[in-house]
Amino acid sequence: MDVGRTSRARTSTKSVLRPIILAMHVAIFVAWIGCSGALACWPGFERTLFFEQADLAHGIDAPAIVEVTITDAAETNRPGYWTAVARVEKVLKGQIDGSVIKIIWIPTSCDHIFRAGDRGIVIGTLKRDSGGAIELVPRGESFLERDIRRRPNGNK
Repeated sequence: MDVGRTSRARTSTKSVLRPIILAMHVAIFVAWIGCSGALACWPGFERTLFFEQADLAHGIDAPAIVEVTITDAAETNRPGYWTAVARVEKVLKGQIDGSVIKIIWIPTSCDHIFRAGDRGIVIGTLKRDSGGAIELVPRGESFLERDIRRRPNGNK
């Protein structure tokens, strides 16, 4: 029996198995993180539905642009939908004929949702509900998208 040959075979087997075992560990870790919700939203991908006045000069446009103060926010009876009632502070664009507007959206795990007392500019599209009340369907953006858009020449 050649002892040197047996020892080389064991070393060769270890060197082949090591990357396979490492790959299995990485795959299990990634699957665990992805399914556990531990990192439901990666840093930079958090989304906001509020914009600032300066954003309007940096390539933001929509059919409706309204400065609002949120007075109430809650999940609706339609699963997955949230609604906020907001006092209209200033209409910057669009036809809004009242002092109160309903904002309706489907939040993701990355959205910073509205809370009573929040104030800011919301952009999006207007529609009417079955009762004729105006609803604003907001458009959001991630903080990463916002940083890119705000950079000089970032929106070209």
